[in-house]
Amino acid sequence: MKVKLYFCLFVGIGLAYCFFPKNKTKDSRNTVLLNRVVKQVQERHFVEIPIDDNFSELMFKQFIKKLDPDKIFFTQVDIQNLHEHQHSIDEEITNGTFKFFNQATKLLNENIIKVEAYCQNEIDHDIDIYSNEVFNLKNKKSEYAKDDMELQNYWRKKIKHKLIHQLSLIEKGATKISIENQKKKALSKVEKYYQNKFKKYKSIDEQKHFQQYLQAFLNLHDAQSAYMTPQEKEEWDLRIGRSLTGIGVNLNIINEYPQITKITTGGPAWKTGKVNVGDVILKISHTDGTFVDTWGMQIKEFLSYLKGAKGSPVNLQLQKTNGEIELVEIIRDELKMELAMSFILNSADDDRRIGYLMLPRFYSGGEDAAYDVSQELELLKANKVDGIIFDVRNNRGGYSNIAIDIMGYFLEEGVVMQTQARNQKRRLLKDDDAYVSFKGDLVVLVDSYSASASELFAGTMQDYNRGVIVGSKATFGKGSMQHFFDLDAEADGEFLELGSLKLTTSRFYTGCGNTPQTTGIIPDIQIPDDETYITSGERRYDNSIPTELSEKTICTQTVNNVENMEALKENSAKRIAKNKRFQIAEKKALAIKEEQESTTIPLNYDAFKRYQANRFKPEEFDHKIFTKIPDFQVSVAPQEIVGRDSVAVSRDTRWINKLERDPYVQECYWIMLDCLDS
Repeated sequence: MKVKLYFCLFVGIGLAYCFFPKNKTKDSRNTVLLNRVVKQVQERHFVEIPIDDNFSELMFKQFIKKLDPDKIFFTQVDIQNLHEHQHSIDEEITNGTFKFFNQATKLLNENIIKVEAYCQNEIDHDIDIYSNEVFNLKNKKSEYAKDDMELQNYWRKKIKHKLIHQLSLIEKGATKISIENQKKKALSKVEKYYQNKFKKYKSIDEQKHFQQYLQAFLNLHDAQSAYMTPQEKEEWDLRIGRSLTGIGVNLNIINEYPQITKITTGGPAWKTGKVNVGDVILKISHTDGTFVDTWGMQIKEFLSYLKGAKGSPVNLQLQKTNGEIELVEIIRDELKMELAMSFILNSADDDRRIGYLMLPRFYSGGEDAAYDVSQELELLKANKVDGIIFDVRNNRGGYSNIAIDIMGYFLEEGVVMQTQARNQKRRLLKDDDAYVSFKGDLVVLVDSYSASASELFAGTMQDYNRGVIVGSKATFGKGSMQHFFDLDAEADGEFLELGSLKLTTSRFYTGCGNTPQTTGIIPDIQIPDDETYITSGERRYDNSIPTELSEKTICTQTVNNVENMEALKENSAKRIAKNKRFQIAEKKALAIKEEQESTTIPLNYDAFKRYQANRFKPEEFDHKIFTKIPDFQVSVAPQEIVGRDSVAVSRDTRWINKLERDPYVQECYWIMLDCLDS
């Protein structure tokens, strides 16, 4: 048995082989794959769940949910017709048979064809855009349509909603065209959109559905375990290794078109000099050179078109912010993701220098995050900073051994992490190096996307009273560890790729034994942001591993203890209450909550336009929250200026501009000054 292990929060690889006879049918292959997944889960998963009738009922619901997550194809009648299997799936899993799987996927495929006919029938008839009716969006609490008649009516309204939405977009730029011609143009786009949509629905093959079946089984154990095909595993390795091939842009969907929200400095899009933040991508070239309309695409689907070999071209039709249309060719290249970086913060009325250190991931490979952070700390110390703000917002985690090394830069020797596998005692992981790199005051900035190793870092600093934790109402809430297990098989000289299993094998705890699982790390000082009033992080998953009450130890250190925490909280609360930017952030958070809870859309065209005009527009809030802050200054450490190339200069300029507009960083700066004064 070949074994390759990495000491990390969610990566470890074990390689195992099984005998796999040649010329196996697809069902036989799936049986072997299912058996291997089930065996690994039963032997290694942190949570023991018996495969019985209760599990069968849950599996029934979970797989139906995977097949039809938006509840737009199945009816309650269909679900009832499948109910005969709800107590037999456990036997099927044990015996490696797929009667329920086959019947459910067959019914789905039949319904897709039926619904496609509903859509085409609606498109072929005149649609009254001024009748007074409403469309109820599907959400988590929605029911399946009662029967085919109700399903057809749902799709009738769905088509009408898509039509008037597209018409509202066309009307803005085509005022000289009659409303009837605008309507014909919009209807043509809607028809093409759904033709492409149903082509994709029908192209999902049995193997893709079987992956959903495996994922349904895994998700009944927890939200983090996953089955990956060989290609998916390769892409995951590239992401965690912080090396990808692409064009270097971040996107958001605005009015059902992908819009560029960030451009990676030094990346292919940046190098063209023709791509800007705010550009809307109207079309993207396929591998054969033909263009695909991006309207209605989800981010994941759009990204699939961006993928390609290094050196290959992709063409984007962009609508610039001034309304002009421009065609831009971009050559895909390897993207070097942003690494740890630091800056100096100060203000016009205070000459003290505060260090700012941003870590996007606890990455490994080459010069890893621990090395990079140590270099940035030395740079900040050389510039005689009085304290450091350590920013792990949007940091999804990474390797625990890297996090342990970095925690050691701020702490003396001691336990910095605890882990526990199924039916085993707690394992204590220590920082064995007594050397402390930075002994000054520390503020750790987190948000609801700070996950895993970020939560370990922030939670352990909080345990030891080593720093003030500032940010969202809670971090992500991922307190579990995953390992990868290869499922590949080899027999009689034939190698068969079956994929990989990312499996939750243990929990992790902070240095004192606190678990971030589900609850997350609760910051000492909380600042309103987008997630203030909505459920986010691990808490939003139905089958996340619940938190637990566990025995905690007392952690102490003498490097630098936070003094007068209550005074720090009180001073910060007063500033936040008076800060107009945070008042706007509070209003934005409430608007996000209302938008999330709102499911009714008017289908009268005039009423729809009024609805759109009054609808929540996050960018309008962000323009007010993230504007240049008077007298708040960010600069590059002088020692770093010499020898910088144009990419580094542009990167630093972009980050300085961003930080000088960030009220969350500024509030951390004021908290740090309070720490220094206490």
